Amino acid sequence: LNYTGSDDVTVSSLATTKGALTIATTGSITVSPASTLNAVGGNLTLRTTDTLAAHTLSIGNGSQLLTTNGSITIENDGLSNAGAITVGSNVLMHASATAKGVGQVSIVMGAVPAAATLAPGATPAANPPVILSSGGATVTYGTAPGNTSGSITINGAGVVLNAAGRNVVFNTGAGNTSSIVLQGNDTITADPPVGAASSATTSSPSSAAIMPAVFATPAASAFASPSGVSAIALPSISSTNTVSSTVALTGPAFSVAPLSANQSVAPAISNLAAINGSESVSLSSSTASANHKPLNGGVSNTAERSLQKGSMFVAPDVDTVIQTGFGSVNVAAGSVALVVAFDGGVAVYNLHDSKRDSVVVSGNGHNVSVVPGRNAILTTRNVHYFEEVNPAEFVGYRRLTSTAFGDGVKAFQSEFDIRTMLMGVEPLKQLVRAEDAHSRKVSGSLLKTAAILMTISDTTPYERMVAPRMTAMNQ
Repeated sequence: LNYTGSDDVTVSSLATTKGALTIATTGSITVSPASTLNAVGGNLTLRTTDTLAAHTLSIGNGSQLLTTNGSITIENDGLSNAGAITVGSNVLMHASATAKGVGQVSIVMGAVPAAATLAPGATPAANPPVILSSGGATVTYGTAPGNTSGSITINGAGVVLNAAGRNVVFNTGAGNTSSIVLQGNDTITADPPVGAASSATTSSPSSAAIMPAVFATPAASAFASPSGVSAIALPSISSTNTVSSTVALTGPAFSVAPLSANQSVAPAISNLAAINGSESVSLSSSTASANHKPLNGGVSNTAERSLQKGSMFVAPDVDTVIQTGFGSVNVAAGSVALVVAFDGGVAVYNLHDSKRDSVVVSGNGHNVSVVPGRNAILTTRNVHYFEEVNPAEFVGYRRLTSTAFGDGVKAFQSEFDIRTMLMGVEPLKQLVRAEDAHSRKVSGSLLKTAAILMTISDTTPYERMVAPRMTAMNQ
C-alpha cells in the first residue's frame, strides 16, 4: 500500500498482507487514536515530505504500529517546530525482521541517519525511559557530527525503549528536544524474531531462545486445557489503551495486606542480585538454604519455598513450588510470576512463561493453570466480589470471571495490564534497570511477552478494581 499526496492526511487502521505500507504527503499526518497500522512483509513508513514548511506528524493515543519483516520509520522532513513529531500515550511500536539492516525503528526530523553517523546523544532527564539493548543494538538520540548531544522530550513516565537486536533511532536534526515528543507509557521495540539471521546488530541468542512462540495460536499449545484441572485461566489475550475506574461496591472490605504501587516485595527466587525487598518471607528450615532442595518423589532439580503471608516476585532458574498457607503455586524454570499470599487465599500473576502449565496454583484440590497476562485468586473467604480480595489495586484488570466450587472455595480469574505491574512493583523496575546478563535475559523475556500481548490486542479497557473504603459516621 503506497499513498503519496499533498493534503493533510488522517489515518485509521490499515494493514498489508504482503508488502510495505507507506504514507507520504506534503501536508501533516495524523494517526487516529487506537488505530493499528500493520505491515506484513515490508516496511511501515509515515513521512511528511515538504521541506519548506512546518507540518506535524502525530501518532494518536493507544495506537499500534507493527511490522513483520520490515522497519518502522516516522519521518518529518519539514521545518523543525515544537511537537513536529508527537507520539501519544500508550503507543506500541514493534518492528521485526530477519534481514540484515531491517527491523529498526526510526523517529526522525529529516532523513534517517546512516548507521555510521549515529551518536548516543542525551537520554531525556525528565521521565527517563527504561532502555534495553542486546546483540550490539543501541538506542540513540543524536548524530556525529552535528547533533552529538541530541535528545527528545518525554512528558510522562512508563516509556520502554527496547533495542533487541535492531536499533531504535531518534534524531531531531536542526530542531531542539521538543521537536520529538513522547507522551508516556509507550513501548518501542526493534526486535528480530526467533531464528533471525545475524546482522550488523545481531539478535541476542539468549533472548530469542526463551521468547514464547505460542501466542499466535491461542487454541493450541500453551493455551490448551490441561487434563485434571478443575478451573483453567484460558486467555483472551489482548491489551488496551486506558485504565478506567470502576464503580465502588457496597459492603465491608476485608484486609488482604494489599500490594501497593511502588512497594518492595520479597526477594526473587533466582540469582538476580539486584532484586531486594523489605517484606518478610518465611522460609522453612528445610528450604532456607541458598541451594535448591529436591522434592521427595517429585521432579528432580525442583526447589521448594514457603510464603505464608506477603508477596514474592518469582523468576526461578529451576522448577519451583511456593507453599502458602492456602495452597501451592508451581512455577516452571524460566517463568516470571508474582505470588501474593494472604489469610484464606493466594493470588498469582503470570508475567512470562514459555510452555503450557508453567504457572499453576492449587488449593483444596482445585488447580488453576495461569497463562501469561492473566491472574488467578483462590480463596476460602466469604466474599462476593473480586475487589474484596484484590491484592494489587493499582493494576488494571478486565474480563473478570468468578467460579464457586461448592466446597467454600472461590476462584477469580482475569486478564491484567502487565504495564501497570511493571510500573508499580519496585523489584520489577529494578529488574528492568539491572545490568547483569541474567537479569537482562529475564527482563528481555518479560518485555517481549508484554509487547506480544499488546500486539494481539483489542480496545477493551482495563479497570482498576478498588475495594470500598469504610468511613466512620456520626450518629
